[in-house]
Amino acid sequence: MEPVVFDLYPEVKKARDWLLKYNSAARMTGPGSCVFAPFDNERDARKIAALCKVPHVVARGVNHSPLYSEAR
Repeated sequence: MEPVVFDLYPEVKKARDWLLKYNSAARMTGPGSCVFAPFDNERDARKIAALCKVPHVVARGVNHSPLYSEAR
């Protein structure tokens, strides 16, 4: 999906490329609604987020959706 999204929405590519400077694991979400990168700790994530000039969120990842637990 990346080539199509990057062609149609160059701002998504720009955001991903910016994040790649700080984390080589940066990638686009499935349909490209946002880009993200995993960090080893919240402090490092917040340090990079402070440099970001576009709307952003620092969030803790989970291994399973909370809905998965409710469905069981």
